[in-house]
Amino acid sequence: VVEPKIGDLNGWEHWLESQGERYREVDRAFVVGFSTIFLTFFIISASLTIRQLDLAGRSQLLVWTAATAYALSAVLVVYVLVRHWTASTKPSGEEPVGGLGDLRTAPQIGER
Repeated sequence: VVEPKIGDLNGWEHWLESQGERYREVDRAFVVGFSTIFLTFFIISASLTIRQLDLAGRSQLLVWTAATAYALSAVLVVYVLVRHWTASTKPSGEEPVGGLGDLRTAPQIGER
């Protein structure tokens, strides 16, 4: 839980997780929507850049280098978005593999 307890009040994340999957669907829809829009613009801009390099008569080595850089960037972007998807749509008890671990054992603000 991101906000375990503030005074005698439960925080927003606690309330959100106590409501079940119903409100987490908004998180899921936001991640899917943002991912779709971002990847669409990324693919369009990458393809336009590579096309302009080719039309400008740049060397084929430069064109292929740029294409490879964009392809590797796309792989990393997809990896980050998949990690974000799994982290933002699971309740706090289901931390993804390789995540931050159990934050409930971490010291709270003001504790030493």
